[in-house]
Amino acid sequence: MDPLEETWKDSHAHSAPPDPQGEVTIVKGRHTWRFLFNPGQEPDVFATAAAITERPMSGLDHFDLAILAYRLGLQAGYHAHPSTGF
Repeated sequence: MDPLEETWKDSHAHSAPPDPQGEVTIVKGRHTWRFLFNPGQEPDVFATAAAITERPMSGLDHFDLAILAYRLGLQAGYHAHPSTGF
């Protein structure tokens, strides 16, 4: 792992909630993002992923963010609203 990626990981790492009830994994190329959360934390997961997309070298883009929003909606038992993601 390159030093920039390690710095990003260290400064943006969020610990998993105890006994997470939801999980969304995105695999793209050599990158894997695994988001663990409990009900009600979906907006926080989305915000974290949005912050990751701001880093050009992250490999996560706005299309991936849209997929994440949709999958978070499915995890919560509802479909995400197209204009807000929630």
